[in-house]
Amino acid sequence: MFAALLALVGLALLVDALPRLWRGNPETQWPPVQGLITRADVRPTGDSNYHDVLVNYSYRYADRELTGNQITPLGFSHRSREAAEEALASYGYAVGSPVTVFVNPRKPHHSVLKPGRQTWRALWVSLWASVCLVWAYFIAVQAWTPK
Repeated sequence: MFAALLALVGLALLVDALPRLWRGNPETQWPPVQGLITRADVRPTGDSNYHDVLVNYSYRYADRELTGNQITPLGFSHRSREAAEEALASYGYAVGSPVTVFVNPRKPHHSVLKPGRQTWRALWVSLWASVCLVWAYFIAVQAWTPK
């Protein structure tokens, strides 16, 4: 059972990361709209040292008021609170400031602020997906091998 769950996690990670390496990000083709930053903060990830930049924003698309919180397509954690605070300051995402939001026209509730390719992040996710799949394989082989 654990092997199947691990394999599913690995496949889910690969489904998102590998196409980004081959074709780039679909987010770069999404239409830009104006939005407004409603929250900008830094929060711990649960790991003792890593921190995330938390940004919430509102935007209007196809006569609908929507909200989002995705800065980049794959996300990114920082190794310290100070590094996350520096990143937030460099983004210029202060509460109340205008921002360009890239909106998925098929699913307008999906949006990002920075639609870049994130090649290194996609490689990192692909590596961990591969580790999950190989580990799942060895667990399954061990479980099915007669003793």
